[in-house]
Amino acid sequence: MHVTSPEDRAIAWRTALSRRGEEREALRHLLVSEMLVELRSDLDLYGNYGDAFVDSVDLLDRYDRFFDHPMLMAYQALGVETDADDEHEDSRRLLAAVATRLGEVASSDDIDGADRHRSGDLAELWPGGSYRIPAGQFRSSASLLRQRAGTRHKLRDLQRGRSLSDQEIVVALRESRRDDGSR
Repeated sequence: MHVTSPEDRAIAWRTALSRRGEEREALRHLLVSEMLVELRSDLDLYGNYGDAFVDSVDLLDRYDRFFDHPMLMAYQALGVETDADDEHEDSRRLLAAVATRLGEVASSDDIDGADRHRSGDLAELWPGGSYRIPAGQFRSSASLLRQRAGTRHKLRDLQRGRSLSDQEIVVALRESRRDDGSR
């Protein structure tokens, strides 16, 4: 199997970053295809996982959370032989970075609700995948971020006059207090 050199990957990455519209989308698709070759090989990432990875990258790029230096470094390291004890560490590191960023999107108030929800679902998919990414690699738990986002939405619904049950109000207030550290 032909593995593009880290230098060639950097050139392709920067070229995709500098483009817009359909050209950027096409170049991103090529980058993701190469990533998937390595991820499938290293982590048995087949079936719906491939589609979910493409969705993840598309969503991250839409909110300018994909094309940056740390992600480039993770991409360049894919498939490059190292002396590491874990031969698939680079693939796990890339997925951990994707999941962390998806969690950030899921917790951002500036992002469309449907995209936030999809980001949360995708973020949860990656740490729970068959490749068992250690949870310690994440800055925050994706499910906690999504739970916090859900609590904020419940409180906003209440403020807007949407009818919530007494139980939903109590749960939302308790979660809100827990999120800001008060009891």
